[in-house]
Amino acid sequence: MPGKKLRSIKRPEVYEALRDEGLSKAQAAAIANKGATAQGRQEMAAKAAATKALADAKPAKPAKSTKRAKGKAKR
Repeated sequence: MPGKKLRSIKRPEVYEALRDEGLSKAQAAAIANKGATAQGRQEMAAKAAATKALADAKPAKPAKSTKRAKGKAKR
């Protein structure tokens, strides 16, 4: 959208970068406008940190069963 004015977008450079990454217009606008204030940036950083912590946490391995499956004979 070169040359087009985005009056409702607070940070048009962020909006354009997000659109180039494939986000929808609504998603890109919401993210670009959310980070327009210091409080919005803090909230976004906190949410990103929490998401990263969840992604870094490894799921617990299930305990191995000591029972034999029915129908299998002992050797």
